[in-house]
Parts: sequence; C-alpha cells; structure tokens
Amino acid sequence: MYVVALCGLHGTGKSFISCELVKRGWFLVNKRKIFRDLYIASFQENDSMLWEEWYRKEYELHGGDHMMRMVLDYASEKNQFKENQIVVVDAVHNMQEWRFITETHRSTLVLVIAPKDVRYKRLSAVPDLAKLDMRRLQFVHETHEGQIQCLYGEAGWSICNAGTNQYIQSQLNGLIMFVTKEVS
Repeated sequence: MYVVALCGLHGTGKSFISCELVKRGWFLVNKRKIFRDLYIASFQENDSMLWEEWYRKEYELHGGDHMMRMVLDYASEKNQFKENQIVVVDAVHNMQEWRFITETHRSTLVLVIAPKDVRYKRLSAVPDLAKLDMRRLQFVHETHEGQIQCLYGEAGWSICNAGTNQYIQSQLNGLIMFVTKEVS
C-alpha cells in the first residue's frame, strides 16, 4: 500500500481533505477512530474520556512508532490492502509516527494549512484553541540522533484548505497526479 499521511494544526481541514480523497477512491485510515475501536475491543467500554486517557498513556509508554504500527496493522487486517492501494492517514502528529511510516511503506506527508482566522472560525466552539496549537507544536518538533527535526519540514506536498472550492479541488487534483505518479 502507499500511505498519504496528513498533518497540520487544529482546524486546518485535515478531515475534510481526507473525505475528499476518499470520494476519489482512496481509503481512509482514521487514527482516532481506530484507537477508539481498539480501546472498546480491549475494555468493552465506549467512554470518550477513558479511551482518550488510555491512548495518551499508550503513547507515553510505547511511543508514536508503536502506536502507528497498531493503527496500520489494524487497518490492514480489516481491509486487506492491495500493493498499490492508496491509503490516507488522518493524521500524523509527530516524527516517531512519520518515521515508522517511511520505514515501512512508500509514502508522502501532506501538510494541510489554513490561515489562523479561518481555523479559529471553524473551531470557535473549542475552548483555548491557542493552547491546543502550542501542545501540537511541541509534538511536531523533536530531537533525534542529535538533530532537531520538524514534522512539517518533512512534507512532500501541501494544501491550503482555504479559499474557493475550485481552488481546493485544483490542489487536490495536483496531489492526486503527484501520488499516482509515485505509485506507478
């Protein structure tokens, strides 16, 4: 399978972009949904507070590479991906997750961006969005083997998810052409 991993701050529209790509025949791997499914299967509970606590503890204990392995293994077992199947991961938030993907699959990281005012308008009901952004940025940057790395700097493609529908669709078409060329 070929993995297209989305990354970006809160409210940039990663889920919107992934849904648009699914409409074009790509398969969605929704990391949050899979974590919730794994939690329910293990503990027979569907309490959102508890499963979020569980997966945060699992990240601390095992790291992002282990967690991404769990996600992709679960999705692969359920769906039996073909060699050239294009899979969209919504979303990658740290270098450990991205490194695991690049070490195990052909892949492209797509940075989804949107202006601050657009993001804040989309998520107006979310309290303290600036605090969430700062937390996300802490995970995006990492020191590995003595080098400071930034997840967003690893992007092979970017999409600005603001503007007219025609503009966004044009960017998606460009991404599709790029990935199709990479897969073949």
